[in-house]
Amino acid sequence: MDSSQAVYQGIKKAGIDFVVSLPCVNLGKLMELVECDPEIKHIPVTREEEGFGICAGAYLSGKKPAILMQNSGLGNSVNVLASLYQ
Repeated sequence: MDSSQAVYQGIKKAGIDFVVSLPCVNLGKLMELVECDPEIKHIPVTREEEGFGICAGAYLSGKKPAILMQNSGLGNSVNVLASLYQ
């Protein structure tokens, strides 16, 4: 099992049913696995901020969301995470 399959299995085991992703060559295989799963709604986005906003809305509507992004994307997300907390 490669790392993409391991993360995908973790997503399934956690009951994640809504995934937002930002384009990243390193996450390509994982995003393909998520996209092909009929039990997971996959929404590709272009910015971290919109991804967190969509995940927050999905959570409030009863979904169990996750966001997939490259590691540098977390730094871009600090402001939106602080805003959502308030």
